[in-house]
Amino acid sequence: MWMLITRMMRMICVVCVLCQLCYCEKPKNIKLPELQPKLVLHGYIGTGDPFQVAIGKTTLNEGIIADDSTLLIKNAIVILYENGVMKDTLDFNSSNKRYESNILATAGMTYRVTAQAPGFTMVEASATAPSFVPTNSVVRVRSARFDNLGNPQDDITFSFTDPPAEKNYYLSELNNFNYGPVPNSFCVYTYDPSVEKHQGNLDPFQNANCIGNREFIFTDRLFDGATKELTMSAGSNDLQNATVGNRIYRPYLKKYTISPEFFQYINDAITLDALKDNPFSQPYTIPGNVKNGYGLFTVYSAVVDTLR
Repeated sequence: MWMLITRMMRMICVVCVLCQLCYCEKPKNIKLPELQPKLVLHGYIGTGDPFQVAIGKTTLNEGIIADDSTLLIKNAIVILYENGVMKDTLDFNSSNKRYESNILATAGMTYRVTAQAPGFTMVEASATAPSFVPTNSVVRVRSARFDNLGNPQDDITFSFTDPPAEKNYYLSELNNFNYGPVPNSFCVYTYDPSVEKHQGNLDPFQNANCIGNREFIFTDRLFDGATKELTMSAGSNDLQNATVGNRIYRPYLKKYTISPEFFQYINDAITLDALKDNPFSQPYTIPGNVKNGYGLFTVYSAVVDTLR
């Protein structure tokens, strides 16, 4: 008898809960705040090169990635300043979708660019052109070591003299010849503690510690004002010559001196890429140096050395 009463009471409780769920009113016509689009400015200028910047806009992500051409702003007013003095108004080039100037970036100068367009808040960004830091020497040792699968790796050792009494930031790339519009990607490795690593404290020559061949970034924190010798290793097969017709294309090392904003931008981008498959990572927008908008405006210097 008590078992029957208990079952009936349980059924009554279930029915009551279901009734409450059925009669719950869902809120209707909830209107989210409208997204206010902002300007996006990107400009990466080498010393000695003319200024070019791209101007776009943000858009609401509705699950479909918009084509870049639909985000371009073609009627902006873009003004370039050098050491606080207005130098030029950039013209839009419809062929490469950039705003251009004939002004050349000069080391030691501070540049500011402003951009405004109808319906948007004006944005601006500043960058100081870094000093040119030449390479003293580059030495390639073929098959200097082997990875855990027995594949040969070449050591590329380069040296340079760091300017004293200033904080300097560097980016180095190893590149080889390719036919397509996207450069080839492969891994490089190093033991050097100056180089930023984003893969933990494992053996730096393990696959889990791959550094992208265009993501080799470091600062002068450990060698300020000194002559620095740094070694990176890459698969011998990734550094082969390529022959096209009568021309031989050799792999090369490209070393950049970059701004702290550019360094941080690359650092954040690498970190985000490493976390992209982590379900516990938090949404994050890479901060640039564009006020009231998004993007990065920077000036760098670069030197290229062919590997033989």
